[in-house]
Amino acid sequence: MEELKEQIGQRLELLHRRINELMEQQKATERQIKAYKELVRHYHAVYEAEHGLGMEKQLEPEIIERLERILSESEPVKETKGYKSIPDVVLEVQSEKTDALHASEIAKAITQKYPAIEEQVKNIEKRVVVALVRGVQQGLYERVGRNIYKLKTKGK
Repeated sequence: MEELKEQIGQRLELLHRRINELMEQQKATERQIKAYKELVRHYHAVYEAEHGLGMEKQLEPEIIERLERILSESEPVKETKGYKSIPDVVLEVQSEKTDALHASEIAKAITQKYPAIEEQVKNIEKRVVVALVRGVQQGLYERVGRNIYKLKTKGK
């Protein structure tokens, strides 16, 4: 009986060691997979940059639809405003820039593109921040830092 207990104990110990070895192998394999996926992302980025492909294939469908709606508005901009709505203008500026932008940079770009906006809106930067926060809630943007936002892309 004592001999049986010893054999079972030895086998259990052997099985536990084998499980630990396999778990270590699994961790190493997962690290390799992660590294290869990162390489694939980099190669895709280089390929898209070399072949003139933009963010079009990375953007969420709702962002593409909203951008198309903004760009295809056939009706002229209202003379009283001189610009589109703040969220639409923020989306327009964000889609033109590929990197993350601070709210003040977005506000500056908007005032440069639509000079009449300064006369109509009291605190443009505050309105931009509100539009960005709502955009994050809607899934249009991702927050990168304090008042720094980026257009949300697929798979991220």
